[in-house]
Amino acid sequence: MRSKKALLMLAAMLLLLTGCGAPLLSERAVVRAVCFRGAAQAARVSLVLEAAGQEEAFQTVTGRGASYAAALKDAERQLDGAVFYGLMDLALLPPQAGWEQAVEIGRLLADTALPAPRIDVFLLSARTVSEKADTLYAEICTARKKYGVSNGLQQLFARENECALPVWQGTEFGFGVLRQGRAATVWAEPLTAQLAAVLCGQADRFDCVLPGQDFSLACKAGVYRQAGAGGVCLQLTLRNAQIEALGANEDGQAAVEQALQHAFAEICTQTDTAESGLLQLQAWQFAEDGRTKPPSVRLMIQTEQE
Repeated sequence: MRSKKALLMLAAMLLLLTGCGAPLLSERAVVRAVCFRGAAQAARVSLVLEAAGQEEAFQTVTGRGASYAAALKDAERQLDGAVFYGLMDLALLPPQAGWEQAVEIGRLLADTALPAPRIDVFLLSARTVSEKADTLYAEICTARKKYGVSNGLQQLFARENECALPVWQGTEFGFGVLRQGRAATVWAEPLTAQLAAVLCGQADRFDCVLPGQDFSLACKAGVYRQAGAGGVCLQLTLRNAQIEALGANEDGQAAVEQALQHAFAEICTQTDTAESGLLQLQAWQFAEDGRTKPPSVRLMIQTEQE
């Protein structure tokens, strides 16, 4: 027989999960994703909901308004029953969104999506194939598992005046950096995008064809940072790398390292990496020797077989 203390603890947990006097989960409109579209003055917000019937997995309700907040409220008013955000796991930002829009939407979600769920944030691109929010949600859920992509709503506020996040391109993801008052930098090429995501801690693997189409690369990946007198070294570890030759060239290891170094140079050049907080270089250098000037950076690649 359960003790009285155990029963009281169980009752308290149920109250926390359901809310005292709140409707049951089956009586609520359960939101799984929120998709933002349109300009700020002609906003559209689509809620992807768990479908009540058995034939469909999800259904979509779209609201419109003169702001994202107004469009979200318009979508909520169309629902039967209380809105529940506790199982929401994805937010989609509109194509060509800048830093200001991303922060506005992030704050709106932080204030609205309660109880606070674990939300991944993607930027939509002009290359996005589907216009249907529920289709986008299903596509991106599959891609997140395949590419190991995960970030969280906090990424929009992790650094002052800039944020980095994956960009959904319809069949695969790119990666972008949004900065206040500046045009966005987006890498559409798979290897560069996946390297940027790994270096930013928003992905843990590679699964792509190298530029030039000679090799494919599939592996888990991790990054270790080490600061010293010569700057910051980013040690990229490729675990159980599967390198498949797609042409006559057989030196896959050298091709992978060369392609990764080229992609890294492109990332550094296009984002002023030494001055940006994108790769957290200054924090590591300051922790090492107290220097505040922008450090130099290099990428070292190693492979591990388990």
